[in-house]
Amino acid sequence: MRILVCGGSGFIGRALCRNLIAKRHQVNIYTHIHDVTKILKKATFLKNTFGSPNFRLVNLYNEFPNVDVIINLSGESIAKKKLTHKRMDEILSSRLDTLNLLFEEYKLRAPKLFIQASATGIYKDKAQCDETGELGDNDYAKICKAIEDKALSFAKNSTFLYSKICLARIGVVVGRGGGLSQNLRFLPKLHFMPGDNTIPYILLNDIVEAFNLIINKMLSGPVNLCSDDYVTLNKLIELCKPYCPIAVPCPRKLLELDKRGELLLADQKVKPSVLLENGFTFTKIK
Repeated sequence: MRILVCGGSGFIGRALCRNLIAKRHQVNIYTHIHDVTKILKKATFLKNTFGSPNFRLVNLYNEFPNVDVIINLSGESIAKKKLTHKRMDEILSSRLDTLNLLFEEYKLRAPKLFIQASATGIYKDKAQCDETGELGDNDYAKICKAIEDKALSFAKNSTFLYSKICLARIGVVVGRGGGLSQNLRFLPKLHFMPGDNTIPYILLNDIVEAFNLIINKMLSGPVNLCSDDYVTLNKLIELCKPYCPIAVPCPRKLLELDKRGELLLADQKVKPSVLLENGFTFTKIK
């Protein structure tokens, strides 16, 4: 298949693109980081011109016509900087800008499948739910909903009417080289008190295989990309820092000092019903 990955230079994108290339898909990457050609030598690249002094939208369709699948992982990182109101606006606008660009470029020749990255943070706190669960109303949930609504609006326009649109609601991704593991790399293993809240997570290799299943089965609608194995906050920290034998006690209140910490304060038991119903098997942790 011809697959366009937006945000293919990120933590998830790098692993996913390597896997898709190995499976002999024709992978095209739209990214603002150009030097990843050393990592993904077989991929075709376009440099994202957002923020350039000579602002110009790259004509994606002319470069990558007849795309079968678009996977949109792009957007400003949530964990990179302190979350002020301005930063939250940037996180949302960066995602909506890319969505608008993709629609304009592919409205005359839409892909068979459009996969938009979202997050399990869209659900209410204290939730025990699957893809049919009630949505939350905090800032994270509102951002996720706005992104999903924009992606779903494509289906009401032009040739996207015939496309399948999948909303990939992703939990905390655990793996080397990025995500929470990267953010904790200079810290000791922390043991929060209390740290018994449940956080949706998924291993990096599992999320890659989950995307493959979505593509192979052309799944549409919301799909929870999180493990069926529930873990607490402290267990999640342990997964991210498996080689640290000693855990340093830490008051949970510290997470409340930065809005990014709210992501680790959530308490949700999110079930990946769609993946399980389609035969997906998760890696079991010890």
